[in-house]
Amino acid sequence: QANTNGCLSSIAPAVVNVSQQPVVNTNTTTYYICEEGTATITGTTTSGSTINWYDAATGGTLLGTGTTFTTPYLTQSATYYAEADNSGCISAGRLAIAVIIVPLPTVTAAPAASVCGEGTTQLTATPSSGTINWYDSNDNLIGTGNTITSPVVTTDTTFYAEAVNNGCTSAAKTAVPVTVNPVPDAGPDESVTFCANGSAELDAGV
Repeated sequence: QANTNGCLSSIAPAVVNVSQQPVVNTNTTTYYICEEGTATITGTTTSGSTINWYDAATGGTLLGTGTTFTTPYLTQSATYYAEADNSGCISAGRLAIAVIIVPLPTVTAAPAASVCGEGTTQLTATPSSGTINWYDSNDNLIGTGNTITSPVVTTDTTFYAEAVNNGCTSAAKTAVPVTVNPVPDAGPDESVTFCANGSAELDAGV
């Protein structure tokens, strides 16, 4: 209402629009990539808001806008920050999202195994990080863990160990051969007759 020398104008309404302070959410705050490369990170926010991506928790450089952001090509781990903007109302703080470079794991295999005749044996390998997946010669997964019991083998067979760490796998599978050794034959039954209180020589062919 205006007042001029005591004369008052009519009252005019003033409209105040209140915008909701937005919030940024994400399904995960850590992404893993193998060795080096790019990562596409994702966030969600309240309806009508926009997500801005920065390279710092405060200030910094605006890198992109939208619910997803694809990083530059990375050779080392980095952290990015998401901020929501709703008509000039900014989220209370930026959400930090880490992109972690994971070196490819390697496999150290145990010496070749063997069995006597057909049977099973222990397959052992050690990963530099993560865990071991085991495969047969047809690339079928047969087990997981540093040590597993093999399927029954009847002939010389090669199994393969692969290390997996945060979704990153070793560059190649490591062969672990299993040798099947024939069971020796003691020869045919032999009948020996000897006198009481005497002795006899027993002979078995192999």
